[in-house]
Amino acid sequence: MDLYSLGLLDTLRAYREGRATVQDYVASCSQRITALEPRIQAWEWFDASRAMAEAEERAGGILGDLPLFGIPVGVKDIIATRGIPTRYGSRIFASNVPVTSAWIVRRLEALGGLVMGKTVTTEFAFRQPGKTRNPWNTAFSPGGSSSGSAAAVAAGFVPIAIGTQTLGSVIRPAAFCGVVGYKPTFGAISRTGIHPFSATLDTVGVFARSVADAAWFGACLMGPDLRDEVTQTRGPEKILRVPLEPLATAPRLAVVRTPKWHLASEAQKANFDASLQKLAEAGAPIREVHLPKLFDDAWETVMTILARDAVRSFMLIESRHRMVLCLAGGQTPRRLYQLLADSARPWRATNTPVNRSRTGAIRTPACRFIRSTGRRASQRRAASCRSRRSCSTCRTSAAAATRTSRR
Repeated sequence: MDLYSLGLLDTLRAYREGRATVQDYVASCSQRITALEPRIQAWEWFDASRAMAEAEERAGGILGDLPLFGIPVGVKDIIATRGIPTRYGSRIFASNVPVTSAWIVRRLEALGGLVMGKTVTTEFAFRQPGKTRNPWNTAFSPGGSSSGSAAAVAAGFVPIAIGTQTLGSVIRPAAFCGVVGYKPTFGAISRTGIHPFSATLDTVGVFARSVADAAWFGACLMGPDLRDEVTQTRGPEKILRVPLEPLATAPRLAVVRTPKWHLASEAQKANFDASLQKLAEAGAPIREVHLPKLFDDAWETVMTILARDAVRSFMLIESRHRMVLCLAGGQTPRRLYQLLADSARPWRATNTPVNRSRTGAIRTPACRFIRSTGRRASQRRAASCRSRRSCSTCRTSAAAATRTSRR
């Protein structure tokens, strides 16, 4: 049997029993990548020699008891990795190499895992697709935004991978690629070092080829982080820990058929019902839950929250890289502009109109962002941001805007 086909727990078992070494397993995965990557294109960045060097560092028994010992992991390319390019799926960050890794990357490395490479993401984890193809049929989509992570696991490039989800960016590509996608409770896994889209909704998730592997890997990544406050306030009550303990009783499952249920195809509905039947036969208590009328507008409410959070996340990027974004010609800039415009409407309706002929700078409540409206080119740049005290460009622009307003 080819080693690359082993899952996380099977690989750990093979290491313990002496049937494989970390070098053997990483070499098998690398050979698989070499054979199939030109067709699937799951990787934004992959270096076989670096992966083997990482494997050799983990040789020997000193780290053998760690829960992720010698396990190669695919990491979504919006997650910072020290010394490895992190491009967010965008041309404007093509040369970005972080000096510090994200909390979850440091966590998996501390537990014995290694970063196999960076997996393709849609641009800024939004809707502009990447280059990845579905491993089962390259004419089909792998789903997004964690496209590369799902495809890499499905193709046997790695046994596990990390993704993120704002709306459906873990469970959707997992379904499209035929792997297990686990999106845990909001706040269970730290987001420090991950490019934000919506602080209210962003959640880290994992991919694996079995439920047991997904549960183990997810449990390894869970824990409090002082720099991500939601892990302190929302996560501790419902996190898993390794080694995983058997459940004392079968989990109770609630079945929710949302207001969007009618959009599912008959085949999708049949598959859903068949899955419920299997769970019931396995002993899980299942109860249908009917949502109150209040949830009819839930999707529109979520999109409003998403739009406002996107303003906070992308306004500074848009202002600093506007020309490059426009020259890139992708769809993401236009969609982000629409989000910014939509989120600004409530502010226009509730705030006093501004006389632009007398004002040199406008401060929008959404993200404390000041833009000069003077005639000079230098005064049309961003005049201030949250880091204005430490940013010389912002201090200079703010001073110019202030002088204009006084005139």
